[in-house]
Amino acid sequence: MDNFIFRLIFFPLWTFHGVVARGRFALPAPSAPRNRHWAPCHAVVATPLLIAFELLLCIYLESVYVYHIPAVNLKIVFIPLLALEIITLIDNFRMCKALMPGEEESISDEAIWETLPHFWVAISMVFFVVATVFTLLKLCGNLS
Repeated sequence: MDNFIFRLIFFPLWTFHGVVARGRFALPAPSAPRNRHWAPCHAVVATPLLIAFELLLCIYLESVYVYHIPAVNLKIVFIPLLALEIITLIDNFRMCKALMPGEEESISDEAIWETLPHFWVAISMVFFVVATVFTLLKLCGNLS
């Protein structure tokens, strides 16, 4: 019964990520670049990586709570989350570049407004990656 509590806590997250958010991730995903019909890469990989992170975190917490020994190293638990953040960072910079006009075209207000959300998400992801790494180092005791 003791190990059931973490599964109960994480079940709504797994349900949301597995059912509701499987087609689209919560990060902004404005229109695709001119006449291209593809989803941003981070929208495709977000659900499996988030569920992997949450499952590993649940396994880690259950084993520490029940057996007082972690079944999984905490650094391994954070790999899917860090992978998602790095993929989102790279993908949004790629989207910025794809939305910018070519050499013969001039930049318009519309192009700027289409590119801006990707730019801000990419910049914020830099801070998310740094915050996640520092949190992980602090939790592992590598940062005093």
